[in-house]
Amino acid sequence: MKRNLAAAIALAFFGIVLLAQVSASHAQPLDERQPIQQQTISNSVYLPLITRNWPCVPKGTTAYGAVSDPVVHVGEIITVTVALVNDCNQWVGEPYFGARADPPDMLSPWHAERYGPITLLAIGQYEEITLTLQAVTPGVVTILGGASYETLNNQNPPAYYFDSVGFNPIVVRILP
Repeated sequence: MKRNLAAAIALAFFGIVLLAQVSASHAQPLDERQPIQQQTISNSVYLPLITRNWPCVPKGTTAYGAVSDPVVHVGEIITVTVALVNDCNQWVGEPYFGARADPPDMLSPWHAERYGPITLLAIGQYEEITLTLQAVTPGVVTILGGASYETLNNQNPPAYYFDSVGFNPIVVRILP
């Protein structure tokens, strides 16, 4: 009960911090004759930490994605953090992470992918990696991605198979 309450409070705090950052980045002057004041916003990557009482009903794996900055200028670097959480009732092996841009001509490279350093994730364990992309064209780009992995099915005899999971799309604005 206390863990669920702590997780709910942490997720609510994360939402408030994210909302404050988004609200501050979209602030407009009330009177168009007033000059727009520059605001400095610190964009840190916070991935939600979800805890649950074990044993639990297996849900499968979950992927999370976050960017270093949702608003960048042409030429700046964007780091994409991708995390894979093993909520299965099986081990997960060979996690392979990736992210890509849509449309592809706005980031260089337009996609990045690699294996993580951990080759086997135990039940309840997670792994995260960071991918680096550079903004090359002004506009709005959506970053899509996730992870693929090897696991076992629940049949007799068990067999290995590959599965994948994606994170929610991330929108990034690229300024000239």
